[in-house]
Amino acid sequence: MVEANTQLLGGAAVTVFLALLFFGVVVLWDVALALRSVGDKIDKLEDNIDDDLTDIAHHLDGMSNARGGGGGTQLHLSGGTISSGPGPNQPQQAPQVGPQQAPQAGPQQAPQAGPQQASQTGHQQGRPTA
Repeated sequence: MVEANTQLLGGAAVTVFLALLFFGVVVLWDVALALRSVGDKIDKLEDNIDDDLTDIAHHLDGMSNARGGGGGTQLHLSGGTISSGPGPNQPQQAPQVGPQQAPQAGPQQAPQAGPQQASQTGHQQGRPTA
């Protein structure tokens, strides 16, 4: 039988330990490079998504302003679909350019006040009533 002394066993143990340490460092280095690559890809994907969302927001704002909505972008989620603009139950608003005016159906007639309304009107204006 081969005689193994302490120096031979110690040398073999140190050699195996150094080999394992070297392979451990190589494996950890490789994992670190892989994680860095994945991180870079995720960062690029995040930048692309941010750019796409910004483009979508600008297009929706342009569509909203072109229709004269003026209220900014409105997104509605209904029945699993996303739509922009007023909801299905909300009426479409016409563009508001100037001050709002009531529609005129015919000639304007001033309301005629009866005696009781005239006395109330005079009283409200600070005039004594007869």
